[in-house]
Amino acid sequence: MKVVILGDTHFGGGYSLGRVDIHRQINSRLIDFSNTFDYVIDYLVDQGAEHLILTGDIFELRRPQASELSLFSEKMFRLSELKIHTHIVVGNHDLTLAQKATTIDVLKELKLPYVHVYSDIKSITCGKGEDIINFIFFPFKNRKMFKCNSNKEAISRLENHLEYEIKSVTKGP
Repeated sequence: MKVVILGDTHFGGGYSLGRVDIHRQINSRLIDFSNTFDYVIDYLVDQGAEHLILTGDIFELRRPQASELSLFSEKMFRLSELKIHTHIVVGNHDLTLAQKATTIDVLKELKLPYVHVYSDIKSITCGKGEDIINFIFFPFKNRKMFKCNSNKEAISRLENHLEYEIKSVTKGP
C-alpha cells in the first residue's frame, strides 16, 4: 500500500508575489497552488497511492477567501472521485479559535466519500492482512482547548491520550 503525506499546503499564501489573472480574475499564486495540487493528485494516481494525508495548515489564513475554498473543494472532489482516501488533520492555521470552528469543517458537510477530516485525536488503520499501517492523528490543540490551566497539564493529557491510542491500534499478523 502506498501513502503520501503532504504538510502545510497554505493554500492562498504569497499573494504579494502574484498578480490578478485576467482570464480567471483570481491571483496567479492561487492558480499556482491549484496547479501544484493537481500535480500531486496526478502523482498519486501514477504511483497507485491509496491514501493522501494532509497534515494541517491547509489554508494560509484562518478565514480563507471563497475562491480558495472553492478550488480546494474541487481538489477534494477529484480525489474522492478517484477513490483516494484523503485524511485532513486540522492545523493551527485551520482554526478559527473565537468560533471553535475550522476552515475545513465545510468538507465534513459535503460528506465526500473518501475525504476524512480529523479535528480530534484519532487513530486509523489502513490496509489489510500483512499490509497494515497505523496512523495516530494529532490535530492542533492549545491548552485552552483541552480546558487546562497550564501547558504541563495539557501535555499530560496529550501523553495519556497518545498512550490510549497506541494501545488501541491494530496489530499486524
